[in-house]
Amino acid sequence: GFEIVTYDMAGDWAEMNEQSDLVQFILIAVLGAMLLFRYLRVAYLGSRFLLLNKFHFLLYICSVEIAPVLILLRLISPGQ
Repeated sequence: GFEIVTYDMAGDWAEMNEQSDLVQFILIAVLGAMLLFRYLRVAYLGSRFLLLNKFHFLLYICSVEIAPVLILLRLISPGQ
């Protein structure tokens, strides 16, 4: 969420300058580095958790990732 708002605000500012391509390139590079750092950190922390608690990981996947999709599909599907 924060990255999108930052990119949007900087994109609006870049439209007013001559160097908008350079500003957008730098902004995308910084945001990409932030996302890469986040993914690497989650992978590191998640690997320790997964090795110790496989059952809890399965519960997490079912309750946080799969259940909301199934609930949305049930609400959206016609005739139910």
